[in-house]
Amino acid sequence: MSKEKLSKILEARFSEIDMQQDADRVPIKPVLEKLAGIMLEVADERKRQDLKWGEQNHPSVDQVLTDRKGGCTPERMAEEYELPSENRAKQMTDNAMEKGTITFAHIAVEELVEAVCSENDTKRRVELVQLGAVILQWIEAIDRKANLKCPCGGNFEFIEREGWVCNSCSLTSIFKPKPQNHSA
Repeated sequence: MSKEKLSKILEARFSEIDMQQDADRVPIKPVLEKLAGIMLEVADERKRQDLKWGEQNHPSVDQVLTDRKGGCTPERMAEEYELPSENRAKQMTDNAMEKGTITFAHIAVEELVEAVCSENDTKRRVELVQLGAVILQWIEAIDRKANLKCPCGGNFEFIEREGWVCNSCSLTSIFKPKPQNHSA
């Protein structure tokens, strides 16, 4: 399937949503056009995984913990997977946001922790969709960065607290991403 065909399928699927959007929301068509290529890569990887491992139906989290009397606290669930607690992950993300050092890794870890610590699969699915969106946005940012060219021919790289800096002549780009609210 081509990128254009996938984009058209996604556009048709979401056209009703797009028509119902408020004026202040981002139209879905440009988002789908950007995601079509990435989604094809993800589909190819999923195909490779299926060929290697077959269909996977693992439990979402450790059922020994969830099935025990009294259940499992979110802190204990995070500990099981050697993740920060929900509060710690949020604190780390908020601190990095305040310092201007926020990374996609901060946001993705926070979303993953929220998914792992969710009390049921309905809530967990919501968090996983948010995590998926962060991961896709992260891939888009990597692709954009690869296309940033300096007039000298060098490539721009993002340097903490400095913004986009040319790796050849050290020119600083006027494009500096603004901190965004990452919480859903």
